[in-house]
Amino acid sequence: MILANQFVSTAFFAGKDKYEEFCETNRMMTEWIARNLDKLNLDTQ
Repeated sequence: MILANQFVSTAFFAGKDKYEEFCETNRMMTEWIARNLDKLNLDTQ
């Protein structure tokens, strides 16, 4: 779910010059989350 939200956010900002920095930040965050997903404690109990 977290990655899905990041993909949506990145896609929303992509191609909009006004939001280029937001797009890049979201892209980097998405890559970081994907690389570290197994290290994150996402237990929802």
